[in-house]
Amino acid sequence: MISRISTGLRLLLVGLTSGLLACAGDDTISATASVPELLAHAERRLQDGDLNSATASYRRALQKDSTSSTAMLGLGRVYEVRGRLDMADRYRRRAFQLDYRRGTEARALGDLPMARKAFAAASHSLPGHPLASLQIGETWLEESAGDSAIAYLEATVLADPRLVDARIQLGKAYLLAERTD
Repeated sequence: MISRISTGLRLLLVGLTSGLLACAGDDTISATASVPELLAHAERRLQDGDLNSATASYRRALQKDSTSSTAMLGLGRVYEVRGRLDMADRYRRRAFQLDYRRGTEARALGDLPMARKAFAAASHSLPGHPLASLQIGETWLEESAGDSAIAYLEATVLADPRLVDARIQLGKAYLLAERTD
């Protein structure tokens, strides 16, 4: 009699679980999903608090594109929620390094708008880091846009007053913008 009751309970639990899963909607990601699909899935899972699924999707995105700073930042956010600040910082720094390198490569090729975009992404990874804002300011100076450079160079000097190059570039930006007061 006990075995019939436990079998009945098992069947009831399986039926309830299946019903709940069917009602909840299936948010599984395809094995052939692209990186943008994986990133979108990971974001949804992170927003829903499903940290294991978010982690898995971010990791799969990195397996497909090891240079995805978006996936690295996502993993950083997951680890931050989990309280693993050491791992969160590691992934944020990796994202910063990738975007910063992209910016320096674009700048070397003379693609200043792309360089600024990459440096801005790097700055988003580590807010307040002075090197990315210094680079953005310098790209504006290369285009003789002193007014645009000033905000970034001032932020750089505030973030690290010891950066002498930032102070020199800021002086150039003030002169270019005819702000000598």
